[in-house]
Amino acid sequence: MRTGVLLPHSLSTSSSHDIVAWARTAEDMGFDSLGVRGRIVHDSLEPLVALSLVAASTRRIELLLHLPNVRRARPIILTRQLSGLERASRRRLTLAAGAAENTWAIAGRDGRRRCLAVVDAFQTGDAGVTGVRDALDACERAGADDVLLAPTSNDLRALERLVDLRAPALV
Repeated sequence: MRTGVLLPHSLSTSSSHDIVAWARTAEDMGFDSLGVRGRIVHDSLEPLVALSLVAASTRRIELLLHLPNVRRARPIILTRQLSGLERASRRRLTLAAGAAENTWAIAGRDGRRRCLAVVDAFQTGDAGVTGVRDALDACERAGADDVLLAPTSNDLRALERLVDLRAPALV
């Protein structure tokens, strides 16, 4: 199971320098992916703008756009935007969309689709650490291919704690 991290909502209201620092740190710490939720919150950067900053400042980390409700998007515009970001990121972009079980086959895709889980990482004391590790174990038992840890803070120390929260089998 691959482990990534979500860009915190609070970070999307920060400067581009802060987003770049977060992305580079996540990549340097060995996370497999960095995700952005595909919805705009008050005073935040548009998700594709944030991912563009991440793409330009990293080399290997996979970029995930998490769109839980893809039906709200305008398909032609979204496709053009994603195609441009896919080229700019050197083919590191993955769209994680909430969809019906048979959508993958109907779309004529080969192979099997990947299963993504998002785990809220509230690192408050031993109970928080145990809760996140238990959630990671449950995701692995359920067959998740990828897990994105959702931090509660944009402090880089929070990102360092998330590395330690990964289940021992994932490190």
